[in-house]
Amino acid sequence: MQCQLTLADAVDRVLTAPQLPQLIAHMRQTDTPGLKQLAQKYQYLLEHQLPLEQKARLSTAQASIRQHLKSNNFQLAFGDCALPSKTPETTTQATPEQAPVQSKPLARNIASYLLQQPDEHCRYEVWRRYQTRVKDAVKPMLNKVLQQRQQQAQLAGVDNYADFLLQQQLVGSAKQLSIF
Repeated sequence: MQCQLTLADAVDRVLTAPQLPQLIAHMRQTDTPGLKQLAQKYQYLLEHQLPLEQKARLSTAQASIRQHLKSNNFQLAFGDCALPSKTPETTTQATPEQAPVQSKPLARNIASYLLQQPDEHCRYEVWRRYQTRVKDAVKPMLNKVLQQRQQQAQLAGVDNYADFLLQQQLVGSAKQLSIF
């Protein structure tokens, strides 16, 4: 982690140096192999550089989303889709209110469940519920990320973040990507 922070600080010092725009312009006009590509990389980094406050908001929202997705503070009610238990005392089908409590992390168990469940409908439903398990909790954070990315694109003079990312690619825009 310390290495990443040190590297990030070093890159920030380079990108905020007042001499960088002149250096980029000089590298673009040179015939030295590799300098034009280096100038393009510097320009790309400059265009994608966010102010510290915006970086902090974006990182906080993204970390919060990851934390919610890793959380084991939720349970899925399997209802009619519950697999028969291997222990004799719990061999009856569980209702949604009586769904078996997960003793292991659900992320590890979901693959096992999907492999063992013979009913395609049950596999689909449980997978869908698993994928949307924290939807309501992370929606505000996803909106914050979307707002930050949209603002970044607009500051670069582009309509949306997808076009902002794709403008550096051969495709050029989301519209061109759709046509492709």
